[in-house]
Amino acid sequence: MKRRLALILCIVLLATMLPLAQFASAAAAESEYVLDEIVIKFFDKSLFPGKERQYDNEVARVLQDGIAAVTENVYVVKAEGLTRNPNAVLNRFKNSAYIEYVEPNYIAAFEAVPNDTNYNAMRPSLTVLNAMDGWDIITGGGPVVAVVDSGIFQHVDLPTLLPGYSAVASLSPNNDRVGHGTGVAGTIGALGNNGIGGVGINWNAMLMPIKVDDASGTLSVANIAKGIIWAADNGAKIISLSVSTTADSSTLKNAIDYAYGKGCAIFASAGNDGKSTLNFPARYTNVMAVGSSTTGTSRANSSNYGIGMGGLGLISYTTLTASGGSSVCFFHHYLLMRK
Repeated sequence: MKRRLALILCIVLLATMLPLAQFASAAAAESEYVLDEIVIKFFDKSLFPGKERQYDNEVARVLQDGIAAVTENVYVVKAEGLTRNPNAVLNRFKNSAYIEYVEPNYIAAFEAVPNDTNYNAMRPSLTVLNAMDGWDIITGGGPVVAVVDSGIFQHVDLPTLLPGYSAVASLSPNNDRVGHGTGVAGTIGALGNNGIGGVGINWNAMLMPIKVDDASGTLSVANIAKGIIWAADNGAKIISLSVSTTADSSTLKNAIDYAYGKGCAIFASAGNDGKSTLNFPARYTNVMAVGSSTTGTSRANSSNYGIGMGGLGLISYTTLTASGGSSVCFFHHYLLMRK
């Protein structure tokens, strides 16, 4: 029983450690944020007994320019002049006794990987992982895996998707215009032994599509946080975050901590800048950081890395929607880094 449980855990966890295609450079996202948008978190109202009216007035004043709620007491707010003089704008809100923090609505980026169509290239790393032996015992199932990404298209080589969520109300979680989330889903759970495409580590994963980019492709930390919280509240036990930013965001960290507190295992890409520091959210305590490798166990020069120990490498295929809905195959090398 212990051997079976260990193999199930290995297959399910490895399936989620998948930093994928970076359609916008993580380096380019450094210090960028959504134009004239900030994220504000108010202290809880219960902390101000006798001052409830003043608290309500302050919230109402700030939210006159409100755009969207992220979660309880956290809001995205329009802030004219942020681009011209960010410190002045932020300090204007920081001086309020009722505001816990204020920060720009930082932009993250999807992570990049190389591509290949040769299935045999998978075999060396799959052998290192003893994946074939594991598949003799179990090939799929397990806990719900939330892919917090660009959405997931119901690809022919994917299992039936679970109901999902979009941080932008007008968009569907199954609307994946850039193909990134569908690619991540394929590496996690592309159907095996069906005679088409490639194969995921978990052949029949329970995939939950969480769309966090908007119609323009912008990937804000506010929307990522909303997606993480929704996933944690709706049954996800594993969260894949194939995104990164160099900005340390309280909004993103609080969402991570919330999901971790609800029992979620969270995996995020380390970044592809070749730096000796991890990007966020991979750098947070409650996240397992994942970087790319070359031949299964050696770190790729482009992969970020941090304090920790190198672990198993992986090559896997993914599924993307191409012209006519055909499958585009990629292979990926990954290195788990434990902190």
